[in-house]
Amino acid sequence: DREIRKYQHTLSAPQVDSVSLFVLLYSARSHLPGFKGGERIKMPYPKRGLPLTMPKRTKEDDEALEKKRQTEKEEARREWKKEQDRLAAERKKAEEEKLAELARIEAERRAEEERLAEEARLAEEARLAEEARLAEEARLAEEARLAEEARIAEEKRKAEEKKKAAEAARKAEEAKKAEEARKAEEARKAEEARKAEEARLAEEARKAEEARLAEEARLAEEAKKAEEEAAAAAAAAAGASPAEVPAEGAPTEGEAAPASEAPAAEGAAPAETPAE
Repeated sequence: DREIRKYQHTLSAPQVDSVSLFVLLYSARSHLPGFKGGERIKMPYPKRGLPLTMPKRTKEDDEALEKKRQTEKEEARREWKKEQDRLAAERKKAEEEKLAELARIEAERRAEEERLAEEARLAEEARLAEEARLAEEARLAEEARLAEEARIAEEKRKAEEKKKAAEAARKAEEAKKAEEARKAEEARKAEEARKAEEARLAEEARKAEEARLAEEARLAEEAKKAEEEAAAAAAAAAGASPAEVPAEGAPTEGEAAPASEAPAAEGAAPAETPAE
């Protein structure tokens, strides 16, 4: 039985019994060196040597051998079945353990995948939130920039309008001053023209007065001469000397002087008018 158990795992067919194994081993020993017919083979362990010849078997021996063989066969079958059941149980247990291990690995893998997926989702959400934050910051910065540009443009526009208004006010002030200067110049020129006209009129009046006085003096002189001539004629007619008899109505020396001074006094008064 020990030999069967020892070599059973090397046999492919479980139906091999101890007799067949004995015959197989015995036939193999006949080819070993030092084998001689009718002798016992010297083995390393002499007590385990096998007889070289088989004893003659009877029918009872065959039946007993067959029964023993069947019994051994059944025992071997039971042992083999038991071993197979054990191996099957071990395989089943190993399979169950393997399946459990695979299930555990699969669970761990799924948990890892879920964890990685959750981390990826959180990372994606964080990335999207960061992108949204950056976009919001960019939008606010752009709005601030546009507002700043609008403010600067508004300030420039107001400054330009203020500058234009100041320029317009300056030009209006200059125009007003120029108009005032023009009016003042026109007034000055009008005043000068008026004064010149007054001076001209005064000069003309003076000249007219001088001419009138000269004409009066001439007429007076002519009248005097006429009176003198008339007096001379009257004196001649009376036979008297003209030098002794003064003409009637002729002015004396005291009376003639004021008459000669009057034109000079009258002529001096208009002479002051151009000086004005």
